[in-house]
Amino acid sequence: MDVRIRAAASHALGLSVLRRCSDVLRPHGIYAMPLKGLWLQSYVYERPEERSITDVDVIVPETAFKQAQGALQSAGFSARNANASEVALYARDLPLPIDLHARLFMPGAFALPTHALFARASAPVELAGAHVVLPDPVDAFCHLVGHFVKSRCRPDDARRTRDFVEVARRFGLSAGHIATRLETAGMARAARYALGHLAAGDALFAEVLAALPHDPAGELLARACSHARMGERMAGVRPSLVGRAAQALPGFLLERSLPAAGKALLLRVVSLSADKPHT
Repeated sequence: MDVRIRAAASHALGLSVLRRCSDVLRPHGIYAMPLKGLWLQSYVYERPEERSITDVDVIVPETAFKQAQGALQSAGFSARNANASEVALYARDLPLPIDLHARLFMPGAFALPTHALFARASAPVELAGAHVVLPDPVDAFCHLVGHFVKSRCRPDDARRTRDFVEVARRFGLSAGHIATRLETAGMARAARYALGHLAAGDALFAEVLAALPHDPAGELLARACSHARMGERMAGVRPSLVGRAAQALPGFLLERSLPAAGKALLLRVVSLSADKPHT
């Protein structure tokens, strides 16, 4: 099947999943917020077939997370795996899972709390029959930056970096606004990594990086992480268990400071010991 046809199909299927989620949660007074792929398809890209999805990411207020999970499971969804920040939920008759989030990132990672996200969100809107709230575009941009780093994306990953370009273009975001929110969210170093490749040829992203506070150590770390990622691609070998652990380090090193990186790493180790896979 053609890539664009698959992407268009994923959009239609994702909307059907979102409608089911909304139908379950709305009677409880919970409005989910679509994130990443489905939000990008629906509100950013000119045509949904330009961006494919494999699941439906939504976030709910942190205080409503357990209630939302319980309601969805009572409605026939089953949890396959879960951690401190999210749970993947599957329904037999739906082709894509719901990735239900309580936080954008694991505990200790960055500084973009759920309550701030919802404080800046839109009023409830209807999206193809689903009743949802929408993220502030700058928050969505910051989430993409953080996810880019935590997902171990290479700085030259054109498919992922295009998301940054399209969000900034669609909402006319200014460099100063983006930079201020990134700094407030503790993502200045992450931005230097995620946007560095784009900044070489795009004035907006060059201005974003220039507007961030002076941070020689952060610039050095971002360059080192970038070289490491590119080196992994050039090596073209499947890493060992130790190698995979090393690949995760940039996601911590690019926190707002090395003490913050250490705290995030420690909290991640603690949360891993508490994670409970579901079958």
